[in-house]
Amino acid sequence: MGWFKVLGLEEKRPIILIFDAEKIVFHTNNPEELREFAKTLEK
Repeated sequence: MGWFKVLGLEEKRPIILIFDAEKIVFHTNNPEELREFAKTLEK
């Protein structure tokens, strides 16, 4: 079993994962979605 399945994610690459101290807080394989998520952090 691969780590994608362990994390409950599709096996698409590239993959961007962002964690906090306890869990995944964001995941995508789309860089534009990462940019939109980053904008929410700037506030």
